[in-house]
Amino acid sequence: APLAPALSGATAHAQRVHTIDNFLTNGLAERLRARFADAHADPASLAAERFVWDYWHAPGQYRQLRTPAQDYFEAGGLWGELESALLRYGREELGCSALTPPWLSVYVSGMRQQWHSDARHGPWAFVLSLTDWEARRFSGGETQLLTDGALGYWDARSGASDGVAEMPQLIQQVEPLFNRLTVFDPRVPHCVAEVQGEMDPAKGRLVVHGWFAESVPRFEGGIGEGTERQAAAEEIINERLGELFTNLATLPACTGTLVVRLAIAADGSVPDAAVLTDTLQARPCGLDPLAVRAEVLAEVGDALGTLRFDPAASAGGESAIVLPLVFE
Repeated sequence: APLAPALSGATAHAQRVHTIDNFLTNGLAERLRARFADAHADPASLAAERFVWDYWHAPGQYRQLRTPAQDYFEAGGLWGELESALLRYGREELGCSALTPPWLSVYVSGMRQQWHSDARHGPWAFVLSLTDWEARRFSGGETQLLTDGALGYWDARSGASDGVAEMPQLIQQVEPLFNRLTVFDPRVPHCVAEVQGEMDPAKGRLVVHGWFAESVPRFEGGIGEGTERQAAAEEIINERLGELFTNLATLPACTGTLVVRLAIAADGSVPDAAVLTDTLQARPCGLDPLAVRAEVLAEVGDALGTLRFDPAASAGGESAIVLPLVFE
């Protein structure tokens, strides 16, 4: 049976990491890489763009070269294209309307980020790789995250501590392939594996990174943003969410963000409520955390799947709402 019958795409476990290969289109990734490569082609050059890097060294924690990505890519309209691509993904898939100011960072031999978490910046962190990964001459540079098995190691229900646990069971590694966008829950302890074997910044690990922020609904189609139909739809949603969170208050608590895309038919019904992203984690309560998640997801599915909008709200056609639900 489906985990949450009225919530398509719901899974037993939270979806903490997403990778999107070939993220940037129209040759933008190649142009961003070329902007960096051209600046570092001649080690003897005194061009100003070679002197913009901050050597960030926090003993025992961080060591990398970094510079504000917007300043670095402002020339030639590159920043505008990059920002638009990231914001579009954030709005359509994550229910986020903003970015924290992203960094452009370079890692050469001896550079890394030690284990940390940084949830205060936003519900999703991202790493967009401009690294020439296939031609690299260094080891390391992967984004590493603790797995559910590591996070719940002593929970007998997980079985993680029953036998031999090696690196694949404890740490998820994501290679920074060129033009790969990695999006992950920043509450999960993570790090960047130390780079070894390359001292030339032009050939090191090169990434744009930051956080998606400001979870807000997105209205698409006839119910589009800035219309009276949007205001009417918001009133209906807010009333239902009030009922939903009253009911959820009687259940064991979860924390995280659940983003659902509501498809709205021409008659105002919701034929599909689909999970886009889900980082819900049951708070410790002595109960099976997966059972707690399932109960919460079922409650959300029942509430959203039975929504009914005024047929006029979709202006006679299909519409959709990307709805982020934040559980604190």
